[in-house]
Amino acid sequence: MVKDVRLVSSNNAPHEINLAINALKSKEYIWWRTGSKKWQTEGLAVRTRGDSSTIFGILSAEGCLRGDEIDSYDFSNHRIDSWKQIAELDQVYFKVTDAYKVYISRADLIRSNGEKITDGRQMRDGLRLVIN
Repeated sequence: MVKDVRLVSSNNAPHEINLAINALKSKEYIWWRTGSKKWQTEGLAVRTRGDSSTIFGILSAEGCLRGDEIDSYDFSNHRIDSWKQIAELDQVYFKVTDAYKVYISRADLIRSNGEKITDGRQMRDGLRLVIN
């Protein structure tokens, strides 16, 4: 499993992780939108937007591109079918190759500098975490 991850938010993390797991059964990879910033990371830790208590899944990633850097055919053929099929040019998409359901409490999360996360306000997108 991925160990060096960045925190990202989704509208409904448990549901979207399940969609990713199912899509990856028939697709080599999927494009997952994270926002407007590029990060170096091995993967993404997914939480539900507005819920800072739990990580619901881990996505393994092989780099990221802005929407304007992804071929439209590639993008539309490597998205979850129910998601938007046209890339937003100013958004960043990670090339996700695997997805895992996990439930990790905020109390068990460790920042890349070794500190525990003690307050939900520390749970911002892009936060670098170490998952054991």
